[in-house]
Amino acid sequence: MPQVVIGTAGHIDHGKTSLVKALTGTDTDRLAEEKERGMTIDLGFAYLNESITIIDVPGHEKFIRNMAAGAANVHFGLLVVAADDGIMPQTREHLDILTLLGVKKGIVALTKVDLVQDKEWLDLVELEIQELLSLVSFDSIAVHRVNNLNGNGVSDIKADILEWANGFESVSKSSDFRMYVDRVFSKTGFGTVVTGTVQSGSVSTGDELAILPKGKQAKIRGIQTHGGETNSVTIGDRAALNLSNAKPTDLKRGSVLTSSGVLGNSTRLIAHFSMTSSTDWKIKNKQRLRFHFGTTEILGRIIVADGQQLKKGDEGNVIIDLESPFALAMDDRFVVRSYSPMETLAGGVVLEPNPSGKWSLLKKRALELPIDPKSRFDYFVNKDWDTPRTKESWKTLFFISMQLMEEWITDLSLKSTLDDFIYSDQSLDKGKDELRSYFLQSYQNNPFRTVLSVGGILTQLK
Repeated sequence: MPQVVIGTAGHIDHGKTSLVKALTGTDTDRLAEEKERGMTIDLGFAYLNESITIIDVPGHEKFIRNMAAGAANVHFGLLVVAADDGIMPQTREHLDILTLLGVKKGIVALTKVDLVQDKEWLDLVELEIQELLSLVSFDSIAVHRVNNLNGNGVSDIKADILEWANGFESVSKSSDFRMYVDRVFSKTGFGTVVTGTVQSGSVSTGDELAILPKGKQAKIRGIQTHGGETNSVTIGDRAALNLSNAKPTDLKRGSVLTSSGVLGNSTRLIAHFSMTSSTDWKIKNKQRLRFHFGTTEILGRIIVADGQQLKKGDEGNVIIDLESPFALAMDDRFVVRSYSPMETLAGGVVLEPNPSGKWSLLKKRALELPIDPKSRFDYFVNKDWDTPRTKESWKTLFFISMQLMEEWITDLSLKSTLDDFIYSDQSLDKGKDELRSYFLQSYQNNPFRTVLSVGGILTQLK
C-alpha cells in the first residue's frame, strides 16, 4: 500500500486531538504548553498503520499559520465538527485552506454527539455541514457521528480511511525530488534530522540535496519512514532524513529540500488569485499580505494585473513581490491571508516563478498569461522566441517529467533544433522577420557595405 498523509481540520476544542488518539492510540499534544493549556499549538504526528500518517493541526485562529503548514503536506482531509457547536469560524477557514491547496476529498467526523440529546439538531448540523462542503467543492466520503464517551463511530472512520487509502496513489508531475520541511531537530549521535512529506520524485541514502532558500548542499546519511529504517523514499511518503554537512540552523520549518540545480529562489512571481466565497475583504494594489507557500509564511505585496480590486469570489492574475526568498515551482498552490487581522482571503497558483523585464511589459505579461500549464508553455515559446530554451530547460522550468514535456511538444506541433532548442512556426517567422528588418536597416544605413559578420548580426539582434 502506498503511503497516505491525512490532515485534521476543524475549530478549536471540537475534538481533533481526541479523535486522533482514539484512532491511533497516540496523544499528539507533545508540548508542555499544550498539556498545560489543553489545546493544540503545533503540528502533531501519529500513525494509523505502517502506511498512514495523521497530522493533527491546531484549531485556534492564532495558530492558523501552523495549520496551513500541516495542510501543505497532506493528501486527504479529516474534518472534525462538534455536534453541540456546529460549524464555527475555523471550521470554514480550515476547509478553505484545504481546498485552496488542492485537498478536496475527505471524511467528516461529527464529534461529541453524546452531548446532544435532540436528534433533529444532529440532523440539522449534518445538513449544514453538507451545504458547506458543497459550497467549497469538498468531496466527503461519509459523515460519521462519534460518541466521545463510548467511542462509537471511531471504528467506522478507521474502516473508511483504510478502504480509501488502499486505492490511493500519489501522482507526480516531476521526477525531481522535493520535500517541504515541517520539523527540524538534532539527535545525539546522528546530527541534523528533518521531516516532511515527499512532494515529488524519490531520494536514497547518499544522495546530495539542495537546501533552499539557504542555498547550501547536504548529503543524506540515513532515512526513516514510519519509525523504520529504509534506503529510499518516494512521492507521498512521510520521511525523516538524517543530513550531513547541515546544521540545525541551516534549516527550519519552511525550508525546501530538492534535487540539486532544479529550483531557484524567487522574490517576484506572477500568479493567479481565486478569492474565497466567504471573505468580505477587498484586495487592492500594493496591499501587504501573508503568503503561505509549502510549510512557510512570507510577507509580500501584490499588484493586480488589470488594476481592479479583488473581492469575494473574484479571480485574476497578479504580480507578487515577496519580502523573503522562497523556492517556487511552476503551478505551485498557495494560501493568501490578510496581514492584520488575519483571515484567509484567497488561494493562488504560480504562473511564472521568476519573471523579469520592464515593469510595463511585466504587467502586460501578467494579464496575458494563461492558467492552463500547456497553454502557458505555448505562450512562453512564442512570446520569448528570441531567448529559446532547450527541452531540458523547459522541463526544469515547469517542474514536470520529460515524458509530459514531450507530450506537450507533440500536442502543440512544436519543433526542435539539433541542439534540442524548442521553437514554433510562429516563432520561426518572427525570427525571419527580425532578420529581414535588420538587413534592410543595415543596407539603408550603409548601402555600399558588402559583408555582415555573423557575430555582428547576433550582437545587434540580442
